[in-house]
This record gives sequence, structure tokens and C-alpha cells, in this order.
Amino acid sequence: MVKAKTSSRDITLAHPDLQRLFRELKEWWTVNGDGSRMIVTQTTRACDLQELYYQQGKSKARCGQSLHNYEPSLAIDIAFARSNGTLNWDKKLFAKAGKEAERMGFVWGGSWKSFYDGVHFQLPMTWQQAKAGEIVKVYQNSNSVQEKAILSLLDLCIKAMQSIKNLIQK
Repeated sequence: MVKAKTSSRDITLAHPDLQRLFRELKEWWTVNGDGSRMIVTQTTRACDLQELYYQQGKSKARCGQSLHNYEPSLAIDIAFARSNGTLNWDKKLFAKAGKEAERMGFVWGGSWKSFYDGVHFQLPMTWQQAKAGEIVKVYQNSNSVQEKAILSLLDLCIKAMQSIKNLIQK
């Protein structure tokens, strides 16, 4: 893997599995969130910015020790945009999204014991694996948000038909 030369929030610079997971999480948020839009604030992060974040205490990782430092990016940072364009950094929003993201296969930085990083979502791998050029195939979620919605709708239809049947039999 090569180190990122630039910092960006362009999702197309993220690993394809990460892009798919983010799309599913974003679709889930659209249905289950608070009405805000989930946006990407960081995909790739160049070494100079990584070192600055390390010096400022915003990151515990030095250059090469963050999955943002590789191309394609193996991590993203997100935020929630209100309808008026301002960002909402409420930890409850990140916790709700983080719980679902972990269920989907992400590693969420809000679950880390040593350093809370609620905006951070990454593929389940280490920076050592990234540095060695190992790409772990992680996208295994076979039930997309659309499939789950269809299954929920079918379940509601079955329950409605059972209720109608019960009413007719009375």
C-alpha cells in the first residue's frame, strides 16, 4: 500500500469495501437517524496533517499508523449535517451510527478503550496489515438496507393478513 500524498474527504479515494459499507450505513441513517445527513469529513490523510493531529492530541497515531494514511483509504471520519448546513457533533448520534456500523462490519473508534474517536470508522484491520500491503476482504453483509426494508415490509404484510384472517373468523 502506498501512503496518501494528499488529504481528502472524497469517498472514491476509500477502499471499495469501505465505500460499500459507508453507503449502507448512510442509507440506514437516512431511515433511522435524526433527519441530519451523514457526510464524510476525511478519507485520505497526508503525513503532515497526521503528524499535526498527533501533536495536537487529536490522534494517537503517527504517520503510517492510521488507516487514513493509505491509498486507498481504509478509514473514514464522518459528521452529521443539519438541514441548515451546520454540523452536529452530538456523541449520541455517533453512538447510534457506531453501533449499527459495528453490526455491518466496521470498526468504530467510539468503542476504543484507549482513545475515544467517535467520528472514526474503519475496515477491520490494523495499520501494520496496511503497511505490509495486506488487504483483508471484509465486506460480508449480504442484507443491504433495501433488502432489510423489503423483509420488514413483508413481515408487516404477513401480520396484517393474519389480523384480517382473525377478524373474518370471528
